[in-house]
Amino acid sequence: MTTAPAVNHLLERAVVKVLINDTFKGTCFFISPDYVLTAYHCLNTLVDGQNIYVENQTYGRMRVLLEREKSLPDPKQDIAVLQLVDKEVADFLPLGVVNETQRGDEILAVGYPAGILSFISGEIHGFPEEFPQQFFNNAMKAKGQSGGVVYHPTLRRVVGIALELYHQQVVANGGLAGRFDVLLRQWQALETLNQQAIARWDNLLQPKPLLSKPIVMTWGSVISAVLLIMWLLLGRIDNTVVNNNAYYGISPETFAKYTSDLGVTDAALTNFFKILEQNKVDRLDLDKRLSEIAQHYKELLAKAQMLTSTDSEVQKLRQEAVKAIEKFDFENADKWLKEAQEKDDSAIQVLETEDKRIQEAINERKLSRVDSLVTLANSKATQLKYVEAADYYQQVAKLLPVGHEKDKGDYLNNAGLALHRVGKYQQALPLYQEALRIREQVLSKQHKDYAESLNNLAELHREQGQYERALPLYQEALITYEQVLGKQNPYYAETLNNLALLYQSQRQYEQALPLLKDALEIREHLGTQSKDYAESLNNLALFYYIQKKYEQALPLYQKSLKIREQVLGKEHPDYAQSLNNLALLYNSQGKYEEALPLYQEALKIREQVLGKEHPYYALSLNNLAELYRTQGKYEEALPWYQQAYHIFKNALGEKHPNTQVVAKNLRRAQDYLDGKKYQVIVEQVLPDSRAVQLGIQAGDIFTHYDQQPILDSAQFIQGRAKEPADGAAKELTVLRDDKSLTFQLKSSKIGVELEEKLKSEP
Repeated sequence: MTTAPAVNHLLERAVVKVLINDTFKGTCFFISPDYVLTAYHCLNTLVDGQNIYVENQTYGRMRVLLEREKSLPDPKQDIAVLQLVDKEVADFLPLGVVNETQRGDEILAVGYPAGILSFISGEIHGFPEEFPQQFFNNAMKAKGQSGGVVYHPTLRRVVGIALELYHQQVVANGGLAGRFDVLLRQWQALETLNQQAIARWDNLLQPKPLLSKPIVMTWGSVISAVLLIMWLLLGRIDNTVVNNNAYYGISPETFAKYTSDLGVTDAALTNFFKILEQNKVDRLDLDKRLSEIAQHYKELLAKAQMLTSTDSEVQKLRQEAVKAIEKFDFENADKWLKEAQEKDDSAIQVLETEDKRIQEAINERKLSRVDSLVTLANSKATQLKYVEAADYYQQVAKLLPVGHEKDKGDYLNNAGLALHRVGKYQQALPLYQEALRIREQVLSKQHKDYAESLNNLAELHREQGQYERALPLYQEALITYEQVLGKQNPYYAETLNNLALLYQSQRQYEQALPLLKDALEIREHLGTQSKDYAESLNNLALFYYIQKKYEQALPLYQKSLKIREQVLGKEHPDYAQSLNNLALLYNSQGKYEEALPLYQEALKIREQVLGKEHPYYALSLNNLAELYRTQGKYEEALPWYQQAYHIFKNALGEKHPNTQVVAKNLRRAQDYLDGKKYQVIVEQVLPDSRAVQLGIQAGDIFTHYDQQPILDSAQFIQGRAKEPADGAAKELTVLRDDKSLTFQLKSSKIGVELEEKLKSEP
């Protein structure tokens, strides 16, 4: 099916995509300068904090808000009403209804299947009693069609919204058009908007004149424009009636027939003939051209007669212009209309001046309120009440007037940081993304604030275990910081540090260590009494701890703890992190009495500052449980593991590495309490280690040490850590291929990675 090019063009401009954040969800269409319709089911996945956008080639991407009170979520209607936030459009469609007279007419479903605008035809048979399967198969099957318009060429109206599957009961009760009836009843203001759309649509689709220049009809300036064009064509035409035979040699009888057929006066027809002769219209085209001129003249006169104004002087001038048009006195008509226009222009100028003053006053008061909200947000952040701070920052971003886009990006970034700190990652993500977009648009990619947004977004991905997403963001941030600020600055050092943590999480230790050392050197140069320097000390110590180089890690942890206490105080999350990490080190050395109070203090701080739903609080719970487990106190460890697992699962998801580690710990503790036995197995033998010299191999099962059974890898490792350095060698019994082997071990490290498996496992 093919519609007129003009109709296709208008439909293409009015049909847009609907997206949630960056994900395409379906099609929608403009119904007024600031309202959009789509299928409600296209937004079923929308959650708090996500943004809805509409987008097409004419207007680009625009943010919209879901008007829930106007929408019809019931599947029988399935209509979502969206309002444009910062922009209006000039391309919109009128709504219509279908009745028995249109039975059998073709209709179009217009949408974006596979992301490309398309027109898919179907036909109504027996409407509204039944709805053909043919239409289901042809017009609705394309992916992405949902939410698009269903357009009726005969009516030149939109009669429905395309769904993934039409409900038969909806079709039987009025089908596509019936849902708009419900919408019109519920939303009374829509009727006015719809009438405006109809008037504009009909005007755009009016046949264009075939004279040397087209006559363009618009509502506000149509009269003046048309008169000017006709004046150029006519010169001045007097309103006298000449002999009927003076033009084209037609007879009085033919002249009379023309006046009757065209529905005009003799004076009007005489002037029509003057127009034709002046434009040298061929005699063979006489009938067609007379019909065109008569149609345009009657439309001109009708529209002119409809013009009204609340200004009595303007209205009087327009009435005089109408009288002049009726007499074909276009010179005076043009004069009256210009005077009316000038009066309107003067009035508009006064109103615009007043409106500007009012808008400036509104913006001034908004900025005053912004200052108060920012102060409140900063106050809440100082008190570590991050959720409240984030709410205030978001209020500020919404309140800022046009011209403050950079500030908007800053406050959205601050809101994201606040939510990030308390583990609300899904709420922080769209704020970070919007701040990044604004900063790229307003500041360009060569700006430190843009690099900051890259780093923050990368951190969010890293903490959720999304390493592939984080890596390119870190790398781009480093390049930007180096180009804009050089390497000797805190922002570059912070990103180096974060990238090192990413490599460390992926066990890429050779890539992590030089970055950690570079970050520490930069921060030391910038000042040792700072939280950033303390952070680098802590992270380098963590690296050595993971490598089991406890002697190198211990002084770094202790120094970091001392600086954080002096700079941040004992109620700060970073201080709690140092306590936790130092306790981990003591626990690994079997110094349980020294580790326990540090774990307990860290847990208390994190509960008070971050709350019981934060992943860092869960981390403290897990570590405290590990302390009990390594001492064989499984009943005491179990409830801590359970709490930690539920927090990690809710905050980070089941697939996050932290969630999986705690799940394994929880399962192991429960197995021990259920009487199940584990085997300690060599997972990996480190190169150039004591184990290689002794002949220990991957897959060996450690069964006894010093004639005592080995049931837990942590107990085995930490028990050996307590042995004196000059102690006598002890016997290690190993099971390999069902054969028992013995090795003499001194207190020094042997260089193996151990894992635990149930004995029942292969």
